[in-house]
Amino acid sequence: GTALLPTPIEPTLMREPSFDWNGEGWISERAWSTEPSIEIVASAPLAPFSEPFRDTAFLGSTILLMTTLTGILIAWVLTRRMTASLERVEAAASAVASGDLGRTVPDEGDDEVGRLARSFNRMTVSLRATLAQVTEGQSLSAVNEFAAALAHEVRNPLTSIKIDLQQVEESLSPDSEARRIQAQALDDLQRLNRAVQGALETARSGSIHPQPADFSE
Repeated sequence: GTALLPTPIEPTLMREPSFDWNGEGWISERAWSTEPSIEIVASAPLAPFSEPFRDTAFLGSTILLMTTLTGILIAWVLTRRMTASLERVEAAASAVASGDLGRTVPDEGDDEVGRLARSFNRMTVSLRATLAQVTEGQSLSAVNEFAAALAHEVRNPLTSIKIDLQQVEESLSPDSEARRIQAQALDDLQRLNRAVQGALETARSGSIHPQPADFSE
């Protein structure tokens, strides 16, 4: 219980595993010797050891935050761009459905949206040719050819875009504004897919089934 050497630190403080002295955090380690009966205490300030780790942790957290924000921004920009492109395709599809067979969409880029746009343009060209053949009284086998081309040229890019949007959704935070845009893009895809499916069923069956409709609605 008697200090063998003078120390600026109160000896009782060093009996604790950690303590504060002179505004700093310290740690202590104790060992005992029976012959002679001596208690040995080693103490050291924490700052020289912890500060490098604290700086590293701060730097790592900053880099992680910046990476996360960058990823969210990229996802938002890509989703917004894809949504705008899909809206143009949807508008063109509605125009074609209304009889405007000359409508086309810009086919910029080599991604799935660009391939979808090119497929849509080829579809309208094929549709015009098919209708011309039917008008001229030629065989309706051209309709089946159109249906096969439609399935290959349009539905495959739609599936790829849907998968891309689902992957984007997995990378977004639950409260991200980009989720609304991503959900709108998926809804546009569903409408396009239903329109394609309806055209395929009509073309492959070679017949239509009239149903009562409310014109005012």
